[in-house]
Amino acid sequence: MDSRAAAVPVGRSVERWSLAAALLTMVVCRRHLRKSWPRREDLPRFAACGLVGHTAHVGLLTWGISLSTPFSSALVLTSGPLFTVLIPALAGAEKLRARQFGGGHPPPRETAQPDTP
Repeated sequence: MDSRAAAVPVGRSVERWSLAAALLTMVVCRRHLRKSWPRREDLPRFAACGLVGHTAHVGLLTWGISLSTPFSSALVLTSGPLFTVLIPALAGAEKLRARQFGGGHPPPRETAQPDTP
């Protein structure tokens, strides 16, 4: 396969994910980050970790899928949400609920309501 032909889908993927990341950042900043913005000296570290982590994830996933069969690729891509739930549960960071197996979201957290006269 010509390396230039392979670069086009990768380039489109990078464009799409970069746009999605920029839009999501704008939405999150507008709604939530005013209250919990990290210290200024931590921002370069956060940016570097995000760039390295995202680049490694997308690059290794794309490379691995290019080396496998279509069936294996589909299996790996569709099992991502399963691992997203299982890894924190196995690490003890989250409690796994029966509702999550059916694809349901956990119930919203109850918030304290102000007393009304």
